[in-house]
Amino acid sequence: GDVEIVKDAYQINIVSDRGAIFGEMSALLGMPHMATVRALSPTTAHVIEGGAAFLTENKEFAYGLAQLLAHRLHGVTTYLVDLKRQFEGHDDHFGMVDDILET
Repeated sequence: GDVEIVKDAYQINIVSDRGAIFGEMSALLGMPHMATVRALSPTTAHVIEGGAAFLTENKEFAYGLAQLLAHRLHGVTTYLVDLKRQFEGHDDHFGMVDDILET
């Protein structure tokens, strides 16, 4: 089904991909969820308790997740570099892009 990802009352995305993964950041970083996932249509979901232990025990799944996260990081980094090119020399909040890319 379709689900929406919401953070701080803002809809970040709508996902309808079969096999989509949610909550991976919480499992990997041991922190609370950063967003809410809500079903917009009838949806089948599988809940995995103890995400970190699951990833440790299921290496192939963990590798697939690592590839997904690397793909996302590549997209965000590409976007930030594009922002840097567009707003280079600005002294406003876009100047912080350099700080983000350096970390």
